[in-house]
Amino acid sequence: MVKYVSIICRPPGTDRQEVIDYWLNVHAPLVKKSLPELRKYVISFPLPSPTTQEPPDYDGIVELYFDDFDAMQKALTSPSWQSEERKASSNKIIDYKRLKSYFVDEHILSV
Repeated sequence: MVKYVSIICRPPGTDRQEVIDYWLNVHAPLVKKSLPELRKYVISFPLPSPTTQEPPDYDGIVELYFDDFDAMQKALTSPSWQSEERKASSNKIIDYKRLKSYFVDEHILSV
């Protein structure tokens, strides 16, 4: 299984909780609808460090899982993923100047 992983920071001047609510209730359903090849979709919101209590320097981690690289490439270049509706929604939760994205081949070693 391959996945697209993004470390996301919210746009400047936006409220963290409002972004999280929008992400979970509006954006996530749109992403699922836009990517029929998607096998798993995980959104993780950071917690403060348990040892230092320092706040994180990002607002979320997204993992989009696909069967293989070809399925991921097809999905991320599809008209539904490239739609203005999906892009406008993404703009509400992502500061693209700070976005970090990775394409990875996942190996689960234990459960």
